[in-house]
Amino acid sequence: PGEDKLWLSYLDESDSLENRLVLKAFDGKEWSGRETAAKGSNWFVNWADFPSILVLPNGDRYVHTLEKSGSGTYAYDVQLRYSQKGKPWSSAFRPYEDASQTGHGFVSMFPLDRGTAGIVWLDGRKYADSLQPDEMMLGYTELKDGQVSAEVAFLDERVCACCQTAAAMTKKGPIVVYRNRT
Repeated sequence: PGEDKLWLSYLDESDSLENRLVLKAFDGKEWSGRETAAKGSNWFVNWADFPSILVLPNGDRYVHTLEKSGSGTYAYDVQLRYSQKGKPWSSAFRPYEDASQTGHGFVSMFPLDRGTAGIVWLDGRKYADSLQPDEMMLGYTELKDGQVSAEVAFLDERVCACCQTAAAMTKKGPIVVYRNRT
């Protein structure tokens, strides 16, 4: 299904009123046609924090985009969408319950066992806390069948606010790379 293709995701901003997350797949010979996985007019778009796609071995797919959550420059949320084996994309959902109007982004997703996915992101909810301002955390949860399937855990409670994360699966489990501040 997805494991034998190279997937490309990119933002199409040709419509000045709406952004589109476009997907294409390369099967070794040619690129597929354009597939719009998501569209929106209130996305947070910049060069450093960008959408992505994860295709699980069973063909299920997740994409993430960043959506403005308030008027502040860095008030935005991670929005996930799910497609089961190429079916239509789900409505957007967040991988966390936090509703603070702070930064949530720099996402990395990776496959886990039995059709589940892991996701990490930088979480800025401490910016809304007057006792612990100006600190980002590294959040983690699991996704299964288009839903959050585990409680949010924080892998590190003091990380860089603007550095990309990365993740890869090994024979011994996932490895997550990020920049901390301690």
